[in-house]
Amino acid sequence: MPISIKIGRYQKVDRVAHIRSIPPCEPGTDERKLLRNLCRCLDGDEIERLLFSSLDSDLLLRDISLQVICENLADGNRSFGRRIISRLLRLVPKAKYRERESYGLCLSKIGEVCETRTRRRIQRYFLASPYSRMRQRGYKSLSAEGRRIPKHLVLRSWNSWRDPASADLLIQHFSPTFLEENRVGISEVLTHPSEVARLYIRIGQESPDVTQNLRDWDAITYCYVSAKLGRRIHKSIARKYLERNLVNERLGILLWAFAKMRFWDLLEEVRVRLPEVHTRRHNTPYSGVGI
Repeated sequence: MPISIKIGRYQKVDRVAHIRSIPPCEPGTDERKLLRNLCRCLDGDEIERLLFSSLDSDLLLRDISLQVICENLADGNRSFGRRIISRLLRLVPKAKYRERESYGLCLSKIGEVCETRTRRRIQRYFLASPYSRMRQRGYKSLSAEGRRIPKHLVLRSWNSWRDPASADLLIQHFSPTFLEENRVGISEVLTHPSEVARLYIRIGQESPDVTQNLRDWDAITYCYVSAKLGRRIHKSIARKYLERNLVNERLGILLWAFAKMRFWDLLEEVRVRLPEVHTRRHNTPYSGVGI
């Protein structure tokens, strides 16, 4: 039965309390669809109230009310979206981990549909956060900007935190000249050879000799970057790298580079030696970086 509140001489249905009293329902059911559409009937104040009353206690209603709010924002109701954002931002600093994650999710979803100025406000807040999970939300939001990405926010975050995700955005969107000037610092925070490869491929577009720095760090990455840049290393050096990395789990990347360099005989040699490769690999601990 709907829950009512008395206003003067009249009884008014408290639609938020009524929705909260509806028993939980399974995904994909008619009950779930009906619940979502009941929420769509709420006015701005009611849907805001439902969101904030369910943020920490009812994730289903939180997600449904958040969806309705984003639909309203997409339809052009900007002012009430800014009010919700302000309330969420005030809650985050004092929140515990689980609550903070819930607030961060709401801000992320709203940021996807709000106008640019408001989205920038959310991004700045995320990127200034001392919590890495919140900053990750900021980097994800920035990544979705594509070529319109606000580079000043990326650079500010990089200078403040030196996060791998900010380094990734630098590699994607900043000039090869900038990347060469900051190569050492960026390399220090990268955690995987593929990330280092992308950095050197960007730099190598204008300064191909910089790739020589990879030779002593990781031969497989060096060969891969050289191949991507259309450069051919000496076959005797390639053979040496092959012998050193014959049982490396990343051998396939090295073979791809040799194919781009047209080293047919080296590839054929590997084909003949595959039984040896499998035996040695079975008895050799994995090493991600090739020497």
